[in-house]
Amino acid sequence: ATELQNQGFLKAQFLSSQTTFSADKRSAELSMFVDEGPQTKINSIQFEGLKSFSKERLREMIGLKENTPLNLNSVERSGQKIVDHYRNLGYLEMELKSSMSELIKYSDDNTRADLYYKISEGPQIKVARIVVEGNALTKQYVIINELEFDEGDTLTPQKISDSEYHLQKTGLFTQVEITTLEKGTTTPDRTVLIR
Repeated sequence: ATELQNQGFLKAQFLSSQTTFSADKRSAELSMFVDEGPQTKINSIQFEGLKSFSKERLREMIGLKENTPLNLNSVERSGQKIVDHYRNLGYLEMELKSSMSELIKYSDDNTRADLYYKISEGPQIKVARIVVEGNALTKQYVIINELEFDEGDTLTPQKISDSEYHLQKTGLFTQVEITTLEKGTTTPDRTVLIR
């Protein structure tokens, strides 16, 4: 049933099974009865809130196409692909505003589904300044040398994660946190706070 649902037969269900044994009882024939129900296909894929990328680019990236069977697992993964795509290009505060129930709109007979991705891009974040806080014993240049980004760079989750890892690896700090002072604003050029 799960396999059929992943092929767009959303109402597929297992009905029953029947086992017929051979005369010598050494082999058996197993018959399974399922009800596929109607197959749901993707009718349209729509994006709302795009500014930085084209609809075509996102459609290509998520790998979903119109008039193909609706696979709920692929739809769920597509949302994460969009978020990862944006964040890896510096849109750290990008959000997909559509929950799964809002993302898929079914036709009355459940044979067609429209996908609606509501996107809040946020700004592409660049490092304007780097401020170090809480370093009582360690010199600031030692900390800055461990960072994977410089002023003027686009800030990505990977650069933040790698920088935190390098700072932790020095063994000099009990805790490391990297954030921006202007978090939650529309300001693209930000002060990065190393705490």
